[in-house]
Amino acid sequence: MMVMTTGELFRQSAAAQSIDTTAAAEISTVHDTEEEKHTREESELVRLAQLGDRSAFGELVRRHRQEAFRWARQITKQDALAEDIVQDALLKAFLHVGSVTDASRFVPWLHRIVRNQAYTKLRRGGPYAKETPVSYDEAPPHNFGVDCANVESIARHVASRQAGTLASTSGSTASESRGNETLEKVMRGETAVFMVQMLQHLKPKERRIFEAHFFEQLAPAEIAELLQVSTGVIYTSIHRSKAKLQQQVIRSTLRFMIHERKEHGLMKRKVLDSERYKQLFRRANGKPCAWSSAGLAMYGMLSSAEPERNISLHEVMGLSSLPFRLQVKEGTVDIAGPTAYDWQHVFRQGMQRCGAEIRVVGTDCFQAPTADQLSDALRLITESIDKGVPVMVWDMHVSEFGLIYGYDDKQQVVYAIDPLGDGPISYEQLGRRQLGELFVAAYRYQQKLRSIDAFRMTLQDAVRHLRGEDWHILHFSHGLEAYTAWVHALRSGTADVLGNAYQAATAADDRSYAAQFFSSWVTYFKLKQQQSISEKIQYEAWMNDAACLQQLYDRAGQALLRVAKRFPFPTGGNPRDPIAVDYAVADLTEAQDAEREAAAVMQELIYKMERSLETKG
Repeated sequence: MMVMTTGELFRQSAAAQSIDTTAAAEISTVHDTEEEKHTREESELVRLAQLGDRSAFGELVRRHRQEAFRWARQITKQDALAEDIVQDALLKAFLHVGSVTDASRFVPWLHRIVRNQAYTKLRRGGPYAKETPVSYDEAPPHNFGVDCANVESIARHVASRQAGTLASTSGSTASESRGNETLEKVMRGETAVFMVQMLQHLKPKERRIFEAHFFEQLAPAEIAELLQVSTGVIYTSIHRSKAKLQQQVIRSTLRFMIHERKEHGLMKRKVLDSERYKQLFRRANGKPCAWSSAGLAMYGMLSSAEPERNISLHEVMGLSSLPFRLQVKEGTVDIAGPTAYDWQHVFRQGMQRCGAEIRVVGTDCFQAPTADQLSDALRLITESIDKGVPVMVWDMHVSEFGLIYGYDDKQQVVYAIDPLGDGPISYEQLGRRQLGELFVAAYRYQQKLRSIDAFRMTLQDAVRHLRGEDWHILHFSHGLEAYTAWVHALRSGTADVLGNAYQAATAADDRSYAAQFFSSWVTYFKLKQQQSISEKIQYEAWMNDAACLQQLYDRAGQALLRVAKRFPFPTGGNPRDPIAVDYAVADLTEAQDAEREAAAVMQELIYKMERSLETKG
């Protein structure tokens, strides 16, 4: 779950990149250990944050957010709840950072806030149960009367939190002096102004509930009693208010980013030649070159980055291991099956075998990006396109992979193409399209890897997947077992019409690329055999295995193609027809048998290649 964090709320990400660490460097000595330097630098960041430096607090958030999530996750065992806890804990940490008396103890102090927040959430007993506010040393009493329409009132509230005391007319002179001193820093840092601007985007009732919950720290049940509404209404309002404020934070972040690019002379419009990408995703007959949109996107990115290699689509497809994958949703054969795997891992490994490194910015499934993540993604996009290389992206015009091949800072749009559409998408909508999740992968640099090693690693990856030994998504069957789940869904009459047709079309097309991949290796080994008399027998054995694999994947592809023709996409045919199901089950069984035999041949070929390497070693 991706929610608004304190770092995003105050637009820390960009500022944190340029934080001034001169003071920390000055107090370091040549003889300091790395740990001592880190401790001193962190203490300096805490001190600066206490003085109202938002960049310093943003850097502290960047350093410890993942650790805070781990603490919360250990207690709650739930990712979504842990993210919620971290969000609230970081907000409380920002408001109370002035009360940290020993800067070197910042991490234990933050740990206590996260822990208390986590236990408080767990004490609710359910989503509509009474919520007990967090109680810790620095927490103020309820109903301290913050006027959220007044900048100075909010500033006084934040200042009093940072000063470790509530500003009060009856307080001591020292307390007033300390509070007023911090108040000037808060006002100068524009924190209060920004918060007021954000709150103005809420409706009066939403604003009252939000203020009561976040400023007065009232539990939802208490707010419900106060306003004479159900607790459910309060939870819904808080959730919607968070979403609205997050959207405003994102818009504010984008304005800040554009302003920064303009100041540095980086604001521009750049669009790469889109014709080659159009031909890739939509040929003259209207169909893409492959059903695997991930394979097309990887090929489009790699061929643009390294045009001198003349790498082929079937080579990229094969080395990425995509043509050997099969994921089937148990019971339904859901349309999400072809993309139900760990994208980051599969694409990183696949691109490495293709001889390239990539950088990825992404969110969890169905989680929209935060402002910081959106900024990171846009930076990745603009940097790559400035170098003349498109970036791989998910969920633009359709929930498939595509390419971003241009951007326009003035219009605040990127230009994206995928199997369904081609055209501009606003910056704000990145990661907020059909499924609401972000994935952007950019080419970084070329790396050297011997062709024969890349081939062997591909075989190892394919065998692991076919045998179900790689990472699984819950309720999805993988590899050879996926065929069994597919047959069961058809026999049970529960297979989704659209999902079943899409699964058949993609699986059949993938196997045709697997056959082409092995065909190219037959040619490669045959050439090597002719060039090397001493290794002729070795290359001949490898060539024969590659030829066998080509035949097996031809066989699997033809069987799956018959299933695809029986259940054509997108009409779907009738997966409830007993006769059609009988034929389909026979074809799926044949494809499964072919791939099972292929797994055994691949394992034998891996063994032969490793033996050869050991002998040479």
